[in-house]
Amino acid sequence: MNAVRKNDIPRKKGVMRQLGGHTPSRRAAMSQVVEAENAVSLRMIPGLAMKLAVEVGWREVSAERLAEASGIDAASIRALYPDRGSLLVGLARLVDAQVLSQDILFGAQDLLKDRLLEILISRFEALRPYRPGLREVAECWRKNPVESADEMAASGRQMCRSLMWMACAARAGANPCHMKRVALILSGIWVLAFRVWMQDDTHDLSRTLASLDRLLTRSDSMLRDEPRL
Repeated sequence: MNAVRKNDIPRKKGVMRQLGGHTPSRRAAMSQVVEAENAVSLRMIPGLAMKLAVEVGWREVSAERLAEASGIDAASIRALYPDRGSLLVGLARLVDAQVLSQDILFGAQDLLKDRLLEILISRFEALRPYRPGLREVAECWRKNPVESADEMAASGRQMCRSLMWMACAARAGANPCHMKRVALILSGIWVLAFRVWMQDDTHDLSRTLASLDRLLTRSDSMLRDEPRL
């Protein structure tokens, strides 16, 4: 019996052409790249929502409008951001990641108040590009407080989480109970300073900085009073 040689086996022409010239492993790698790019694009959606809020009003921001503006399908957007409250949560997390990725170095002589001041003003700086949109959100909440209750609640819960992360970045303490108290104190400080920041058009946010400094000074003893473990 004659052996069948490899070169004698009939081949289907154009198979690689049908596959686009890529092996399965290469196609999988390309798919992962596309998925990663889509994930990055989806993380940018909250920022786009702030831009749309200025253009059409916060109540008119929807998955369909975001899809039209971004080129991402509405279903993917809705899966990650099912409502406007989740867009605000996503924006807060985006800003938190930006602040926490900075190399903010503190010296041994830096007081807790100074460390918190540096972290919080950095967060306000990171939020600055989105301030026009946030002004629209605030105005919408003022006019429609009942309809906006869920958005306010979601935003408030995320604010507490965000300020806990900011407190950790500022090395505010190690005791979990104390850190929760610090986060609550910082929440009150943030709300008051936020009102100043919304109207602060100085190039260096000097009005916001002065407000934060004053509020942190008043709360300094409560922020530092950490019980022993």
